[in-house]
Amino acid sequence: MVRLLALVLFGWVSLVTVVPTEAGTRTSAGDLLWQVDFDLADGDDRATAVAAAHGRVVVVGFATNATGDTDWIVRAHEARTGRILWRDRVAVAGRHEEALAVAMDEHRVVVAGVSVDDTGRSRALVRAYVARTGALAWRDAWTGAGVSLAMHEGTAVVASIVTNATGAGRILVRRYASKNGVVAWEDRSAPTGFTAGSIAPRALVIQGHEVYLATTVAPAGSPVPGPDLPCLVRAYDLRTGRVRWNAIHTASSIPGASGVCIPLAIASDGRRVVIAGVGDVSIDQFVVASFDARTGAFLWEDMTVLVALRNVAMAVAIERGHALVAGWRHIPGNSIRQAFVVRSYEASTGVLSWEDLHFSDGPFTFWHGLDLEARRGRVYAVGQDENDGTWLVRAYEAAHGDVLWEDLWEPPGARGADPDTTAPRHSVAVSGGRVFVAGPAFNADGNMDLVLRAYDAR
Repeated sequence: MVRLLALVLFGWVSLVTVVPTEAGTRTSAGDLLWQVDFDLADGDDRATAVAAAHGRVVVVGFATNATGDTDWIVRAHEARTGRILWRDRVAVAGRHEEALAVAMDEHRVVVAGVSVDDTGRSRALVRAYVARTGALAWRDAWTGAGVSLAMHEGTAVVASIVTNATGAGRILVRRYASKNGVVAWEDRSAPTGFTAGSIAPRALVIQGHEVYLATTVAPAGSPVPGPDLPCLVRAYDLRTGRVRWNAIHTASSIPGASGVCIPLAIASDGRRVVIAGVGDVSIDQFVVASFDARTGAFLWEDMTVLVALRNVAMAVAIERGHALVAGWRHIPGNSIRQAFVVRSYEASTGVLSWEDLHFSDGPFTFWHGLDLEARRGRVYAVGQDENDGTWLVRAYEAAHGDVLWEDLWEPPGARGADPDTTAPRHSVAVSGGRVFVAGPAFNADGNMDLVLRAYDAR
């Protein structure tokens, strides 16, 4: 029988649903192991990112408090049982506090996010915690919009948008020692002839001794936002902060269309750098582009354009020679239908290896792929039906796209979301033979809860 444990600590209400097994029995691939629902004050509570390692899973996001402000939320759970280990909440009156990204190693959990006051002024925040106890190890903050995060072997790197004394946008990239927050280097440079775009960077990854960033830039002197906002893909030397190369990419092959390129994710295997995103705000292209990791030379791209309806590549990973992308695209026909899509490309050539689509019958369906992670020849993707809020989790064999298992979960409060948003929502992490999926879900009372679910990954 399912065992329900209600935990009420310091006003934080969590409902942990544990799915036990009989002694000596084993769970099967895709089985739900446990679920945690978090509700702060019967308001809007959302997960934005999740990370898992070393027996812990950490979910971050925001929660609406009793006064209507939103608070920064970090929650660390035991990966095996879902038991809460520690938590942090940052609440400042009159501010919107939101944790956007999380990364972790054995010793530190680093979280990055934003704080926006009632006037719209934004500050970027970074907080690092002792992984075992949740004690605050160090923190940093600056006036800036948005923030992205990557972490590897004792190093954390963040990126955001800041403005200089003249009001021109700059991309801030800062490297920390994750143990104590000491800044090893910082860069605020822009490629010659460009300034930072109005869209906060979302795509940042560390691979070996390199940091790869993808963001939107604007030609110097052009309006922001404007019709021409190409992607900047940039490589840094992780040790020194020296810019190794810049690549400017315009995601538009349509005559007369604007050159808007919004990178939403980035991955690298040390040989290639692959970005996923959306191109041209009026046409909405599903954009995947690849660059040589050593030189920045353009290699290949896929731009799916079907109708003037959003086609978005949201997440990307590289696994055993395959570039794997999750997102959504329009299904041709006399209806408005968007399909959850996972695509696999030969990473060296861009040739499409396989594609998986999931959508519903009917003239209006909005299924979105929102995140994926690849590990040991498997791919785990998560998405949502934006009409009724149903979650979809699928596991694939990476080489050929065979579906190994799937779970369709309809939250108690069946209710959809904004079908056009590309804001961080559902997120997936894999560790220790388990798949962890976090996201928002309406409860039976009609409030949005922060939900974390754990599956058997096999």
